Amino acid sequence: MVGFCGIGSKGIIGIGSTGIIGINYQANFSDFTQRDREDQFHRLFGHLNYRISDTTNMNVQAGVSLGSSTDENIDFDGWFFSINYNLQLGEF
Repeated sequence: MVGFCGIGSKGIIGIGSTGIIGINYQANFSDFTQRDREDQFHRLFGHLNYRISDTTNMNVQAGVSLGSSTDENIDFDGWFFSINYNLQLGEF
């Protein structure tokens, strides 16, 4: 069983009617009740959401993750970058 607490914050700026730029912060704290382990995890990242057309949009994210665990085999520290392209084929 895991005790979990998470918080987050988000700042968003619109770019006309087609895009959004934002910066996000997330913090997660986990306490494992059936093993001797506690984790803390922080993530700070920026994102750009851009609507290309009525049926397509693109999302770009980049940021840093920091954290620690009482289990020495777990490392939360690192950078990340992602690009997502979405195409809506139809609605049901």
